[in-house]
Amino acid sequence: MRNKGFSIIELLITIVIVALIMSAAYYTYTTIFRGMKEEGESVELQMEKVIGLELLRLDIEHAGYGIGNTTDKIIEWNNGLIIRSTLNNSNQDTFGWVICREISGSSSLIRDERKNTSVNMVFIDTLTGNYITVANSCPTTGSNGIYIGFPIESGADSCNVGGTNTCNTITYTLSTNQPLSHCNPNTRNLLRKINNGSGIPILSCVSDFAVSFDIDDDDDGIPDRSEVCRGTATCNIPSDNNNIRNQIIRINFYAVMQEGGLNKDYSYRGGNQITIDGINLNLPSNYLHYRWKVIKLTVKPRGMFGGIIGAK
Repeated sequence: MRNKGFSIIELLITIVIVALIMSAAYYTYTTIFRGMKEEGESVELQMEKVIGLELLRLDIEHAGYGIGNTTDKIIEWNNGLIIRSTLNNSNQDTFGWVICREISGSSSLIRDERKNTSVNMVFIDTLTGNYITVANSCPTTGSNGIYIGFPIESGADSCNVGGTNTCNTITYTLSTNQPLSHCNPNTRNLLRKINNGSGIPILSCVSDFAVSFDIDDDDDGIPDRSEVCRGTATCNIPSDNNNIRNQIIRINFYAVMQEGGLNKDYSYRGGNQITIDGINLNLPSNYLHYRWKVIKLTVKPRGMFGGIIGAK
């Protein structure tokens, strides 16, 4: 019996079947790969969000830390959230404090809780809230009293005491462009700027953000109004530091950020705005094939020295 090979028709049918199988396998592979990539980007953004929001929470919570009687506002809004504090939560040299006591012209250290004992401190009179001096050890003023010293950063740009700037200006604002390829090109990064620095991104792929202040105008401990601040609009919050400490009960941070990457098989079902607590947050014009998520952070400012001199 003579061996026979495959006919042209049989070869063509085999090629078509193999091509169909390969196409299905390729489609499955690309779908899984795209899903893994999108999930990886989502996990990365989630980790970034947790770290960034914790840093923001600490900064808000310590607004006014180490700041005495000064005209430099401990919290304000100017196209972004501005916080002033001797404490820079990303620099351990600014962590801690010391307590000193002066009696009959002799000054002594009561307690030292600094991380770095070599940095200079700004000293504040606990009774009056007035600045005393900048020094590395307990000062002697010639009057009895108890003083608190707060470590200061060498690049501080506010709260001048005897020619030395003693507090940091920490600004949260949006970047001017979007350099990250996995982000919607019309989103921005939320930057944390320290003093005159260019800033580092703490949240990526942000479409819009706003801050609201729960304000107690009549000093009964209950918020009377909520002032929303966003963009370049005027924000009517207290401008005096004592009122800021006493009247701002809570600070609420809102942001809309992208979740995952571009997915042309997905269509966002909402409109071009997301509303939370009555605040409208905008999505970019080409928002359709991205997932969007609103994040909210509520913080009560607890600046240490503010608590000592009579804030709630």
